[in-house]
Amino acid sequence: MKTIALNLSDDIAAQLEKLPKEKLEELEQVISNWLEPRKRLLKTLGEMQKNAQNNDPTPEKLEKILEDKRALLEVMSDMSAYAERKGLTPEILEEILKEK
Repeated sequence: MKTIALNLSDDIAAQLEKLPKEKLEELEQVISNWLEPRKRLLKTLGEMQKNAQNNDPTPEKLEKILEDKRALLEVMSDMSAYAERKGLTPEILEEILKEK
């Protein structure tokens, strides 16, 4: 695991510094959950592209790729909904800080 620095307003930084360890860990988990699905999606898309380039694209193979892309679009839609529910918007960050 790696620690990074973020530029935040003085008010937000002061509130974060006052949070108990459990709330900071919860915030770290929200950030991880928000970013990690994108990483897996990009990796999967890259693998699909590589497989398509390495294989002779028959109609059956192309249909399989289309099915995979449809499934990925569903995942992306779910991720978008998740980001809206759990994303790091100012409103959610404010709620986490208020729960201290």
